[in-house]
Amino acid sequence: LCRCCFRLFGQDGLCASCDKRIRAYEMTMRVKDKVYHLECFKCAACQKHFCVGDRYLLINSDIVCEQDIYEWTKINGMI
Repeated sequence: LCRCCFRLFGQDGLCASCDKRIRAYEMTMRVKDKVYHLECFKCAACQKHFCVGDRYLLINSDIVCEQDIYEWTKINGMI
């Protein structure tokens, strides 16, 4: 499939991170029922972009990398 074909299969929506519009033809990342722009799919704590195989935790709409989970939950009063 070429990039122009993506709009045939998707629909516009909102990014779970930035709340900006995601066009039907844009590449996205999905986690459960959340959809993210590629540039928004990064750790909420350290801003590191994820690679295939990286482990993370989804907390509400925030994605936190494995290295920052303890600190993130502590700072946000979850521990």
